[in-house]
Amino acid sequence: MLEYAYFVSTKLIQGIVAAADQMELPVADLLAAIGLSRSMVANADERLPYSKLAALWREIARRTQNPSIGLQLAELTQLETFNVTGYAMSHSPTLGSALDRLVRYSRLLNEGMVFDLTVEAGIATLTYQVVNAALPLSAVSVGWSLANIMLWAKRSLGRDWPLLRVTLQQSAPVDLSAYHRIFQSPLAFDESMNTLVFQANWLNQPLLNADSGLCSLLDRYAESLLLKLPQSESFVTTLQHLMAKEFRGREPKLDEIAAQMGYAPRTLQRKLQQAGRSFQQVLDDIRRKLACQYLKETSLTISEIAFLLGFSENTAFNRAFRRWTAMTPGEYRKRADSSTI
Repeated sequence: MLEYAYFVSTKLIQGIVAAADQMELPVADLLAAIGLSRSMVANADERLPYSKLAALWREIARRTQNPSIGLQLAELTQLETFNVTGYAMSHSPTLGSALDRLVRYSRLLNEGMVFDLTVEAGIATLTYQVVNAALPLSAVSVGWSLANIMLWAKRSLGRDWPLLRVTLQQSAPVDLSAYHRIFQSPLAFDESMNTLVFQANWLNQPLLNADSGLCSLLDRYAESLLLKLPQSESFVTTLQHLMAKEFRGREPKLDEIAAQMGYAPRTLQRKLQQAGRSFQQVLDDIRRKLACQYLKETSLTISEIAFLLGFSENTAFNRAFRRWTAMTPGEYRKRADSSTI
C-alpha cells in the first residue's frame, strides 16, 4: 500500500482536547493512548501526522461508546480552534464566500480532508471527504466537522440555516437526538458522501460579523500560510501511478482519475493548483518518463510506444517528445543505445 504523508494543525487537536476537558473526558489517557501528551500539542504552530488525529477520534469513540460524541464535542468547540480559516470565514461578506474560504483554506487545518462546494439547479451541496480513500475516517470525526459548520453558520447568520438534507456515510445510530438538535433537517445514512445540502440562494445571505478590511488581511495571511505548507510528494506520485495504469492506447481523463482517488474533479484540480501543477503538466511528466523508459529499456517500436502512451498518431508523439527533450524519439533511442556500448 502507498504511504500518504498528510498533516493536521495542532490547533485542531487543541480544540478537540479543550472540548473534551469540558465534558470531563480522560484527556491525558486519550493522548497517551496515541503517543501524545498535553505538552506535545501545546504549540499551535506545529503540525502532526493525520494518523494522530484519526487515532484520537478512534480512541474517543472507543472509550465513550457514544456515536454522538462528535456532535456533542462540536457544541463545546471554540472558533479559535479553526485559526485563520475560521476567522476568515466569520468575517466574509456572505455565507457563500465564507464556504469558498473553507474549501480553499481547510488544508491549513487538515490535509487529509477536503471540502467541495457545488451548485446545480438551484441546490448547493457542501461535501466533506478524505483526500484519498486509503486514509482512515471515523463517523465521530465527520459528525464533529459537519456539526461545527452548522453551528458556526447559525451564529454567523444570526438565525437558523435551513438545510434540505444531511447525508452521511455512516450507519444510523440508535439515538438520533443530537443529530436532530443540531442539523434540524432530514437525515440520510449509509450514503456515498458526507454532505450538507441547501437552497443555493442562501449563499448570498450576509454574515453578521462581515468586515471586508479584516477579511482581506486574513486572506493574505492564509494565502501566505498555504504557500509555506510542504506539498506531499505522495499526492503527485499517486496521481502519476494511476495515470500510468490508464495508458493503453488512450489518454487518462481527469474525471476518471479523480474518481479513483476519491475526489470530485474540481477538488483534484484545486489540489493540483495548490501544488503548483496542472493535470496536463502531470500527464506530460509521466508520458515523458515512460517514453524515455520505453525507448531505452524495450524493443518496442516508436509506433507501439506512441500507442501505449495514448497518442492518436506518431506525429503527435514526435512533436511532444521533441518538446520534452529537443530530440525525436529515434534520435533519443540512438543516443541511449550508444551510451551503453
